[in-house]
Amino acid sequence: MTQLDLQNSIISIKIETLDLYSIYFNRRRIGDEVSAKNQKEFLVALDLYIQILEYYDNSWVDKDNLDITELEIQNVIEAAVALLRTFKTSYYG
Repeated sequence: MTQLDLQNSIISIKIETLDLYSIYFNRRRIGDEVSAKNQKEFLVALDLYIQILEYYDNSWVDKDNLDITELEIQNVIEAAVALLRTFKTSYYG
C-alpha cells in the first residue's frame, strides 16, 4: 500500500462518514432517541478508525520504526468499510 492509497482510503471513509452524520442529525431532529443513540456509537467507532489511519499516514516518513504492519492498516480500513455498510443497511433500508 502506498501513502497515496492510504490517503485516498481516508478521504473516502471521511466522505461516507459525513454523509452518515446527516442521517444522525435528522434522526435527532425528529426525536428518534433509540436510533440516534445507536448511530452515535457507529459514528464514534468510525471516528476512531479514521484517527488510527491518520496517525499512520502522519507517521509515514518513519513507518519502518512503527509497530503497525500494513496488514493491520488494511484490517482497520476493512473494519471501517464494514461499519459503513452496516450503517447504510440499517438506516437506508
